[in-house]
Amino acid sequence: MDSQYQSSTRKIKIDVHALAIGMFVCDLDRPWIESPFLLQGFLLQTPGDIQSVQNVCDYVYVDPEKGTRKNGTQPIAGKPKRQDYVFNSTFEDAYTSANKTYQSTHALVKSTMDDIRFGNAIDTSKAKGAIKNCVDAILQNPNTMILLAQIKDKDEYTSQHSLNVCILSIVIGRHLGMSIKELEDLGLCGLLHDMGKIKIPLEILNKEGNLSPDEFEIMKQHSILGRDILISARNVPPSTVDVAYSHHEKLDGSGYPRGIKAEGITQNTRIVTIADTYDAITSERVYQTARPHLQALNILTKARGSHFDTHLVISFIACIGVYPPGSIVEFSNGEVGIVFEVTPTTKTKPKVLLVLDANKAPRKESVLDLSKSANSNYIIKEVLKQKAHGIDIKTYIDKGLVVKGPQWVEH
Repeated sequence: MDSQYQSSTRKIKIDVHALAIGMFVCDLDRPWIESPFLLQGFLLQTPGDIQSVQNVCDYVYVDPEKGTRKNGTQPIAGKPKRQDYVFNSTFEDAYTSANKTYQSTHALVKSTMDDIRFGNAIDTSKAKGAIKNCVDAILQNPNTMILLAQIKDKDEYTSQHSLNVCILSIVIGRHLGMSIKELEDLGLCGLLHDMGKIKIPLEILNKEGNLSPDEFEIMKQHSILGRDILISARNVPPSTVDVAYSHHEKLDGSGYPRGIKAEGITQNTRIVTIADTYDAITSERVYQTARPHLQALNILTKARGSHFDTHLVISFIACIGVYPPGSIVEFSNGEVGIVFEVTPTTKTKPKVLLVLDANKAPRKESVLDLSKSANSNYIIKEVLKQKAHGIDIKTYIDKGLVVKGPQWVEH
């Protein structure tokens, strides 16, 4: 090996699935002579460069002083916004197309899981096409897809969870100003992040109550299994493999399966990890009751800096808001409604479809626009968990009441 790299005190060991363009590879996990590389030390300039390293190494060493990526492996989540997005459509105009995208993508997730279960190849081109549609829907009006991501069905948790994480990840990326290509890459990472769970025995995956230590060790294998499944698939980007492998890693090194620390965790992984945790907390599962939106945000906030990227937690809260579409809220007068539309200027004063009266009995639905001064006497007291008081937002969506709410006589 080249002695200048052997003597470097700055080199950092990093798993090959955490490599990024702009890093300078200064050493390998094997002698250079046993590798196909002509240069003993080189800059990663293209995805192909990264793939070449991943083909022959399990880990490498990078020199942060020689890389073009700022500080080599340091977090890049705090970069300034590069793209400003605006709402291109009203909620009503965007909803029909968004709902079709949501339903078709959910069907694709389920068929992809079946393909994995039966040993068939993943149709990567179809997955990428579905992601393009998801990105387009979110750029048109993110309220629509955020609302649909609040639909929770315990019996379809794994497939819905994959799609919801995809949606929430793209919403975060939109807020960060990522390019459309970057949003599509991020969305694919979210959609396929949990595919390894298909290989986990159902008696463990769906067990009611806590897993035993041995069962939890088996459950943790889904990250490795997901990595292996995606590596074997055609045309799956390295970033997607990395997220499947790393989405349970934590910045302080207490995660699994490798226990890597912040410097080895990419931005896409950090984003998907936040979306994954949020959706898991707010979903009803066989072994856990759903918790309210604000409780999930509190959990993320308390673990920022140790488990989750601080900047990205703040960004997630900023883009999803205190009352995201699909939230069930109770007012100080006891009435209950469903939030269905929030704009950047009315994040704390959304439009709400009132569905229960003060006695929690069904009432004639009507729209309450909290941004109107005439409704200043309506104060949101609490954000309830999904399906509180028997409210299933899917019922109201199917009836068209949430979507066509603005056509009702408003308060």
